Amino acid sequence: VKSSDTLYDLCAVINHSGGLFGGHYVCYAKNKESSRWYLFDDRVVSHVSPETVKNVEAYVLFYVRRCSYDKINERKQVEDLIHGTNSVGICSISKLWYHKWKYLCLPGPLNQDIL
Repeated sequence: VKSSDTLYDLCAVINHSGGLFGGHYVCYAKNKESSRWYLFDDRVVSHVSPETVKNVEAYVLFYVRRCSYDKINERKQVEDLIHGTNSVGICSISKLWYHKWKYLCLPGPLNQDIL
């Protein structure tokens, strides 16, 4: 894997059983914190094995994009700037850019429009 490659992780699967004019949907979703898979079936939520999810006849697949190794290094540099563990000194960034950076893989350039 090259450092610029984009990787995706499966995070949820929708399954439909039934026919064209009726049926039932269930969702299998992976907990980000624990990495455990769960089945959401109406009002019932239960733990399932990754093997169960692999064998599901998927109707819709959901993926989350991982940051590349280069982006992880950039994020470390920004963290150092924000928390003052660098030798540059004081740095100011907008709340908008910070939230984009915190929750998105690619928040966009840090330029005058966003400061």
